[in-house]
Amino acid sequence: MAESFAVDMEALSRVHDAIIQNMRGLQDTLAALKETGPGRTGHKDLDTACLAVHDAMSRDVELIQEKSRMLKSTLAAALEEYRKTEEGIRLGIATASAAAGDAAVSSGTTPDGNTG
Repeated sequence: MAESFAVDMEALSRVHDAIIQNMRGLQDTLAALKETGPGRTGHKDLDTACLAVHDAMSRDVELIQEKSRMLKSTLAAALEEYRKTEEGIRLGIATASAAAGDAAVSSGTTPDGNTG
């Protein structure tokens, strides 16, 4: 079963970085909308409509950013735990290999079980 489970930490890191980039993009979009929106078109009805769109988008962007921050932090924690697990596995294998080598030397066999 363990052979069928793998974590592509580079891919998870790319997703993490993409979330950060998208959050910045949302902030830039909202700022651009504010610059081109309310009080700048010259027509009161259009300014009012721009303000309504800006307010609605602002709430949506804040919600998306909040969820993105949660996902980003959860993903970062998962990546760290996977890294710790990988390191633990490497250390365990190295320790077991060293112990097998020591046992083979003291018994006169090679690590693959042959006498030599």
